[in-house]
Amino acid sequence: MAFAQVAQLMRQECKSCGYSTTELIEVCPQCRRAFIASDAMRRSGYLQIALGAFLVLLMSGIGALLGKIMIFPAPGGSHFTGGPREILMIVGVFGLVISVGLAIMLNGYWQIRFGRRNKYLVYFIFAFLLAFVGFGYFLKMKAKLG
Repeated sequence: MAFAQVAQLMRQECKSCGYSTTELIEVCPQCRRAFIASDAMRRSGYLQIALGAFLVLLMSGIGALLGKIMIFPAPGGSHFTGGPREILMIVGVFGLVISVGLAIMLNGYWQIRFGRRNKYLVYFIFAFLLAFVGFGYFLKMKAKLG
C-alpha cells in the first residue's frame, strides 16, 4: 500500500472545527477538542447503516401487518376501528420514522465513503427529528382541544 493511501486511512478530522491532518495527535491545535480518526468514522458509518436499515425494515414490517389488518379484517379476530384521520396519522408517523431511517443510512454511507461527517446531513437529521417531536406535540395538543 502506498504511503498516500496509508496517510488517507489515518487522516484525522476535528469534529468541531473541521481541521484535518495525517499527523497522529489527540487534540486539535485550532479548537483544542479531540480528533476522530477516519477509520473510526467509517466504523460509525457501518453502524448507522445497520441502525437505519433496522428502523426502515421494522417500520415497514409493522406497517405491512397493520395494512393487512386494516384491509382484510379477520372474522372474529383483530380489526381496525379507526377512521380516515387515524389512518392518515399512522401513515404519517410511519413515514416520518422510515424517512429518518433513510437519512441515517445516507449519513452512514457518506461517512464510509469519505471518512468524515457531513455536518449538513447531521443538521438535517436533527431538524427532521425535531419536526417529528413537534408533530407529536401538535397531535397531543389537538387531541386535548378536540
